[in-house]
Amino acid sequence: MTFDPDYLLNREFPTLRQSYNDKDCMLYALGVGMGIDPLDESCLRFVYEDGLKVMPSQSVVLAHPGFWAKEEDTGLDWL
Repeated sequence: MTFDPDYLLNREFPTLRQSYNDKDCMLYALGVGMGIDPLDESCLRFVYEDGLKVMPSQSVVLAHPGFWAKEEDTGLDWL
C-alpha cells in the first residue's frame, strides 16, 4: 500500500476506556519524578493520599492506542 496522507488524517481510532485508582495515580506521578523532594508541597499533592491530584499527562498515557503507525493500512514502511 502506498502512503496516503488524507487516509491518515481521516483515520478513525477506537474509543478506549481505562480505569485507574489512587494507587495508579501515585505510581504514575512517582514514575515521572514527582516526590523526589519530600518537602516540595506542590509535588506532594500528586503522590500523597490526602488531597490527591492526577497528573494531566496521565490521561495521554492511558488513552494511547498503541503503535498504530506500524499497521499495514497506514502505508508506512518500518524497517
